[in-house]
Amino acid sequence: MPGPSEQEPPTPFRFSPRRPLVVGIAGGIAAGKSVVAAAFSAHGLVHVDADRLAREVTQRPEILAAIAMALGPDLLTPQGQLDREKTAARIFNDPVARQQLEALTHPPVRNETLAAIAAAKAAGDSVLLDVPLLLERGLIEACDHVIFVHASDATR
Repeated sequence: MPGPSEQEPPTPFRFSPRRPLVVGIAGGIAAGKSVVAAAFSAHGLVHVDADRLAREVTQRPEILAAIAMALGPDLLTPQGQLDREKTAARIFNDPVARQQLEALTHPPVRNETLAAIAAAKAAGDSVLLDVPLLLERGLIEACDHVIFVHASDATR
């Protein structure tokens, strides 16, 4: 019989309501949303991460071509990938460029997000929806509940 220090750790509680739910997560930059998302994922919620989906969308050849056409080929690396550093510098200094990039990337990211939610729910799984612009882009409408993560400036 194992002693107290040799016991298996308890299995984490699995969140499984009667019908799958969508829980949105919101909060400021560096407030700890990723930590909260990991905790929810550990309890069985499917983590739908819009930032990850955006990185995937910006690897698509048709999106890369549209970005090069709208914002300039200099935003692509010699290998044809998005140069994230140059792109960030451009869009944070040029609101028109930012709007152009968002017009190209946000619709497919939204479609991928909604598809991921639908797939998880069809499998009977609840979702943690991690979208930086949850309120601004209307994806809050897909949520049954929203959690706001806050941290003091000192904690951030």
